[in-house]
Amino acid sequence: MASDPRNCGRIAHDCGGGACSAGICQPFSYTTGEPLPWGLAVDATNVYWTNDLAPGSVRACPLAGCGANGPVTLASDSTAITRMAVDSSSVYFTLFDLGTVEMCPLAGCSGTPTTVTIGDFQPMGVAIGGGNIYWAVSGGTEIHGRAIAGGTIFTLANTSGPRTLVTDSTSISYVSAGGEVGRCPLDVCLSPQILASGQASPYFITLYNGDAYWSNNMSPNGSIAKCAVTGCGGNPTLITPSDFPLGIAVDATGIYWVAGTSSGFVLHCPLSGCGAGPAVLATRQNQPFSLVMDLTTVYWTDAGGSVNAVAKP
Repeated sequence: MASDPRNCGRIAHDCGGGACSAGICQPFSYTTGEPLPWGLAVDATNVYWTNDLAPGSVRACPLAGCGANGPVTLASDSTAITRMAVDSSSVYFTLFDLGTVEMCPLAGCSGTPTTVTIGDFQPMGVAIGGGNIYWAVSGGTEIHGRAIAGGTIFTLANTSGPRTLVTDSTSISYVSAGGEVGRCPLDVCLSPQILASGQASPYFITLYNGDAYWSNNMSPNGSIAKCAVTGCGGNPTLITPSDFPLGIAVDATGIYWVAGTSSGFVLHCPLSGCGAGPAVLATRQNQPFSLVMDLTTVYWTDAGGSVNAVAKP
């Protein structure tokens, strides 16, 4: 079990496309040669990513790998495509420089995606919930929304420089450049619930088991923090210090995030805490940015042109 990639460190611990060394699954490149992979999503069938360099694109490969034919392009544009979300029927994505939000069926849209909005100032994070699409107007103060089926665009909430959004069955949570971590009902939000304020550049946020977790994107004094979605009295829990943390995901197996420096890391801590420090799942990553996971594997984007992966420990 020290070197068997199908039984790495324990019986039936499969390293996917990675090698097994000393009983530990090694990271591997899921795909390479992309212009600038940035936004990232995964579902039960595929891994999806955006290329945040003009001309931009939304690309996908099956979970089993890209195969001899390589990634499939679902949508493309003359300008960069930044962040994305996916549901059972479509991909949704933001074009930061152009100020638009667009959508495309999972089967692709022959280069002509549907425009959701145009003219917003630097749209960034995007999320789906309650039959609506929501996006963060990061160059302004609004979180906008619209029914996926079409209709009038509305302002759900206001916060200084919203960055990333995440939804559950009833609510949307967000982080903003102004240091705010907040939460709103999906339909009407007269006054957001402020989970934390004065945070040091919170950038990504995720939810698990009644808690919100986020990355405070500072270097060298960044951190991973959490707060119950019902509130924590404005005093979030520090999970661990971390240099320049970005994409984050959490499930029963623990907390996973990237340290997005030019020689970056993929890191992991159990839910109980980091103890003596986080475990290192991957090293020497080139400015890793987004991170997502499925039941067995962690995926992240790398500014060097790859989407990388490693089996969960």
